[in-house]
Amino acid sequence: MLNYTTTNKPNELWRLVTDDNGERDIFITAEEYSAEQAALFERLASAAYANKNIDELNYKRLMGSVEINTDIDEALDHFADLFEQFKQIMRDDIQTRILKGADYIDTHGALPTAVKRYDKLCEDLDKLDGRWSDARQDQTN
Repeated sequence: MLNYTTTNKPNELWRLVTDDNGERDIFITAEEYSAEQAALFERLASAAYANKNIDELNYKRLMGSVEINTDIDEALDHFADLFEQFKQIMRDDIQTRILKGADYIDTHGALPTAVKRYDKLCEDLDKLDGRWSDARQDQTN
């Protein structure tokens, strides 16, 4: 996750970038930040939809919610909320599948493939929670 710092100029963020040329300061506007976050969000949501981690209705709703903001505070809040919604949708899907798996195991017995699938879903939920545990943390210092 990139860390951004507000500057004394309205609607501008600063971040330190390290690449092959060393470290350098980058100043971006609210529009540029929004565009970067929108592109990242679209890649993540499209991959989740392609892998059947979110359904079509939620995918379309989330993609329709992406907007480019001209105010930096609005942009930061918008994308924090959007990524939180995305996380919750994915979390709800995994939890539903875990419950269905537990019901299947209770009904049909602990078949090795069912238990393996159930354990994988539990791991996926733990990974999701671990990756996104600080999703609502303010990105500015």
